[in-house]
Amino acid sequence: YDTVPRFYELYASGLPSKVAADDEGKLAFVGHVDVGRLNQVVEVWAYESLESSLAARAASRSSPSTPESTAPSPLPASIATK
Repeated sequence: YDTVPRFYELYASGLPSKVAADDEGKLAFVGHVDVGRLNQVVEVWAYESLESSLAARAASRSSPSTPESTAPSPLPASIATK
């Protein structure tokens, strides 16, 4: 079983380009829990506004070095953050 550890490897390889593409956000937390649904990793970034968050998401996902593991969320940010 290596789903979460493998995700962390892919995440770490794409993190520098994500940070470079985002000059407003601050990474607040990345982690997972061992209870509840399996294979869920939580990534929390702090932004001044929803618009800043959406712009950063678009910029990071358009980067050629963003790993496949950071696929778009199934929920729009406005729903996922409520």
